[in-house]
This record gives sequence, C-alpha cells and structure tokens, in this order.
Amino acid sequence: TDASEHDRSHELEFDSDSSKAYRLALITPLFFVAVFLEAMNASFLPQLIQEVSILSGLGSAFTAKVFILFFLAFALTLVPAGKYAEIHGSRGLLLTGSIFTASSQLILGFIEAASGWLQASFGLGAIEILCLARVISGIGPGFLLIGTQAFILENTPKGRRTQGNNVIVYGFNGGIISGAAIGALLAVYLGYAGVFLVAGTIGILCALYVLILLQPNTSDADASAINGNRAVRGGIRQYFSAYADIVKIFRDLKFLNTILAIGIPTKASLTGVTIFAMPLILSELGYKADDIGQIIMVYGLGVLLASHFISKKVDRTGATTNILFGGVVLSSIGLMLIGVMLDAPKFLGEVLGLNLQSLSTWIEIGVLLAGVGLLGLAHGFINAPVVTHVAETNVSQRIGLAPSTAIYRFLERLGHVAGPLIVAQFLIWFGAKPSTLIYLAFAILILGLVFRIISFSDSSRTDQATG
Repeated sequence: TDASEHDRSHELEFDSDSSKAYRLALITPLFFVAVFLEAMNASFLPQLIQEVSILSGLGSAFTAKVFILFFLAFALTLVPAGKYAEIHGSRGLLLTGSIFTASSQLILGFIEAASGWLQASFGLGAIEILCLARVISGIGPGFLLIGTQAFILENTPKGRRTQGNNVIVYGFNGGIISGAAIGALLAVYLGYAGVFLVAGTIGILCALYVLILLQPNTSDADASAINGNRAVRGGIRQYFSAYADIVKIFRDLKFLNTILAIGIPTKASLTGVTIFAMPLILSELGYKADDIGQIIMVYGLGVLLASHFISKKVDRTGATTNILFGGVVLSSIGLMLIGVMLDAPKFLGEVLGLNLQSLSTWIEIGVLLAGVGLLGLAHGFINAPVVTHVAETNVSQRIGLAPSTAIYRFLERLGHVAGPLIVAQFLIWFGAKPSTLIYLAFAILILGLVFRIISFSDSSRTDQATG
C-alpha cells in the first residue's frame, strides 16, 4: 500500500541520515588530530630550520625559503586533490595525507642520524632532508584538507552543510591551539626529535584509523569504480587539468565576488594581523611573548564560539550573504578596537568625566582583548558559512562541489601569502603601532560593502531571470 511504501522510504531516509551522521562523527577526530600533530612543532620549528640553514652555510635568510616550500606544496596540492576526490572519493586522500604527514614528522625525527649517512653515501646533508620533509609536510595536510572537505560533502545533507563544514573550523583552530601548547611542553622533556617521533607515531595511528573505520559506502565504491575506469583513460593529467576550471570560476560573479571581497581578505587579516603584525606591535609596546600567545588564543576561542552558533543559523535560514557581511563588519570593528587601544583610557576618561590614569593599563588590555576576541568572532561568522555560500554558486554545480571548494581553498591561500606583505607595507607607511590597523579596518569594511552591493545586484538579476 501507499502508506507502507511511505513508511519504508521514511525508514530508509532515516537510516541514510543516521549513517551519514555517524560517518561525519568519525571524521571529526581525524582532522583535529592531523592538525594537532602538525602544530606540535610550531613553537620550535622556525629556530630548528634557522639552525640547520646556518650550519649548512646558507645563512639565516634561507629559513624563509624552506617555509615557502611548505606553502607551495600545500597550495599546489589542493586543486588536483579536489579533482581526485570528485573521481575516486575522499578515502584515498585521507589515507595518503595521513601517511605523508606521518612520514614528514618521522623524517625530521631522524634527521640528525640520517644526515650523516646521506652525507657519506650521496653527498646530501641535513638541509636537503629538511627541504624534502617540508615538501612532504605540505602535501600531507593538503590531501587531508581536501579529503576532509570532500568527505563532509559526501556525508552531509544539503540542509546541514554549514554545520558539516564546521568540522574543519573546529579541527583547525582547536588543533593548532592545543597542538602548539602541548608540543612546546613536550619539547622541554623529550627534545625536538622526541616531539617529531611522537607526532609521527600519531600520524601512523591516523592512517590505521582511516583504514579500519572509514570504510567506503557501497554506493561510493560503485561510483569510484565507474569513475576509476574513466580516470585510467584520462591519466594523471586530468587531475592537473582541474587548474583550467579556475578560468570558469572567474566567469561566475558570485564566486569571484566571494573570493576577492571575503575569502582572500579574511585569510590576509589572519596571517597579516593576528600572526604577523599583532605580535610585532605588542612586543614593541613591551608585552612578553607568553602574554602575546595568550592574547592570540582569545582569537581562536572567538572563532570556535561563533562557529558553533552561526553554522546552525545558516543551515536553518540559508542567509549566507548576510552572515558573511556581518562577519566583515565585526572584523572591521575588532581591528578598530585594537587600533585605539592606547587612546582608549584617555577617551573613556573624557566621556565619563573621571580620572582613569590608575586603570589605564587594564583599560588598554581590556580593549585589546575585546578587539582580538571580536576579530575571532568575525572570522567564525565567515569560515564555515563561506564554503556553503561557494557551494551554492552556478559554477560549483557545473564543475562539481569537490573541485570548486578545492579551488576556493587554493585561491584563499593567496590571502595567507599576501597578508604579511600588505600589512608590512602599512607598517612601513604608518609605523609599527596599533593605530595603523585602523586603516586596514576601513579597507576591509570597503571590501565588505562591495561584496554586499554586488551580491544584492546579482540576486536581483537572478530574481528577474527566474520571474
């Protein structure tokens, strides 16, 4: 009967949603741990690279080039990985990414022992091993990021896509905060090599986790088999041909507007302000390194707090444009608060008609923390909803969700690179002081207004076309 058929279809739908929820719960700890183990060396890796560069006779300036190897390998991996995920699914990327990440840590763990043997046998020293490890270390997280993104798209209903993308936001921010803290503590007791070996062991456990627990669905396996036959005919070039899809991306106004006005500026403010300029400015003002680290943690906590609530609201209302614009406005206000931190005690005293000289330090710190926290909240408004926003573009429907989100991740990395360069130029023009960030706040606000205006005109044209 119709009633029994309806009940059976409802049960199948429930089982499907339950299965997807279970699989989504499995990916959450994997991505968190993968970011965690990569962040364990954050407190000492720059010093290690500098020491090896100097001992190899290349000078301390070579340190930056080694770091560039990581970011180049990471960025160039994203687009081919997205194409691979579209054809074969996410499991292969997650497994390979875990193996690469573990391998890079183990190579660094044995770098001292291996460099002597390689020098004697092949004329290669520690710096060559270090460069190789950083390239592998860039490829591993690239595979893991796109593999996780594809896994989320495969196992999240469309109405809960933003909450699914929240897995990456939580994993990335939580993994970096906890990984850096625990890695710094372990380095005191185990030394650099000990931390690398612990991280490498964790990476091996991640690979086993993928092999044992993340089994492919039957439908995914069938689809992968069909697409795999096509992949054999296309060869390896088809994965790199995905770069041609970038041209299609630039023809989609909604996608282009999002990446230029939201994606790149957000990542630029993360690396340029939070990671580069703020520690530099605060150290000039006499803040200690451990205090600066705790202040930056407020940013991460703000991201996590906002992401928890915003992802549910976006999935419920679908209002990604308004949420993204709200994130830009909050980001601008946060930068302005940081910019006026030194003038806040005097301004507040004039407004209240009180002498707040004795409280000036506390007011300054309070305004600084409010600005940093607000910047974190703002980025929490953006990080997960922006992927949902991009997934709804026309070009994403044409070239596929996995390739389009991979291209978005690739392009937003331009912000990671450009952020410190742009902010450094601002510091040269206006000085290494908090008030310089006010100019950046206005620049971000202007880009946000451009995004809102173009989004409004684009939606109006869409409504007219459908009407």
